[in-house]
Amino acid sequence: MLRLAVTARLLQNLHLQAFLRDARQCEILLSEQDNFLSKDEIPTTPGAAARLTPEAAENSIRQLESFISTMDANDEKINGVVGTADDLVKSNHYAADKIRRKADER
Repeated sequence: MLRLAVTARLLQNLHLQAFLRDARQCEILLSEQDNFLSKDEIPTTPGAAARLTPEAAENSIRQLESFISTMDANDEKINGVVGTADDLVKSNHYAADKIRRKADER
């Protein structure tokens, strides 16, 4: 009986550590997205837009398209981590409060 309890607790610890690892990776992805969005490289005045070369405009479009593709992939990862958090909380994980707080940080 004790062995079963210890095994169950070790499995919960393993699941918690995997969740925290994945959540940290998501935090990094979101930070990178915030960093990209905070760059002010889009001309906001007609004069600045007129100085933009066609090559620079095409490059900006490619960067934006790449960002959108990456954001879509990241969204799937983030939703997966949130789903894992929900599953752990529903399974009465001993750290359910910590897991829920971490998932709600997003």
